[in-house]
Amino acid sequence: MRHLFLFMCMILPFYAAAQLIRGTVTDQESHLPVQGANIVSASGTTITDAAGRFTARARFPDTLRISYIGYKKMVMPLASDPGTELRIRITRGTITLDEIFVAGTRNYRKDSLSYRTQFKKEFSYQPPKLTDAVGPARSGGRGASLITINPVALYSYLTRKSARDARLKRRLLDDEANRFIDHWFTTGKVEQVTALSGDSLTLFMNRYRPTSEMVRKLNEYEMIDYIKRSAVTFRSGK
Repeated sequence: MRHLFLFMCMILPFYAAAQLIRGTVTDQESHLPVQGANIVSASGTTITDAAGRFTARARFPDTLRISYIGYKKMVMPLASDPGTELRIRITRGTITLDEIFVAGTRNYRKDSLSYRTQFKKEFSYQPPKLTDAVGPARSGGRGASLITINPVALYSYLTRKSARDARLKRRLLDDEANRFIDHWFTTGKVEQVTALSGDSLTLFMNRYRPTSEMVRKLNEYEMIDYIKRSAVTFRSGK
């Protein structure tokens, strides 16, 4: 009990001297809130919420260090209690990731072109129409109208071959889409941005795997921002 009393006597002055400061972090250009930004002071570390807000302890004079991946780090000296909520705007900057060595890295664009060439017939497949099998012919005289029949096209139209070819094309397109996603949403990139590993990394990769349409709309900065925001949600258990 005596040791606990002495310990409390030691830390109470520290907490008494520290004061709570509040603020909001937004993007310099869009003015949108930045979620998950790190706020570091001499008294500890906190992160911004979905609205970009934060509450931190500071001992004046103190220095706030604000950082978020994809943005330039910001240092804000605080000589005294600002008295009002801080309005902090951070600027986008160059993203630098640690080097990742991957043995046997393939050229995605070259592989994609090769894949398209290899299955050119399947990718260009169009299901047969009835007009491909049956069409008008020259008049047979006396006002009679004749038609021509393409036996091969008619057979394809009437059998399941066309459905089978359509399913094959769909599978090839799905496979190509997955290759495209894997090229941009890599395990190495996610691991470095989130610091996840093992089963947690596998679960995150499966749960937050983007669609090919989403990947096409995002640039590199936006993809990393998506991973970062998803990691905040993932760690919160939502």
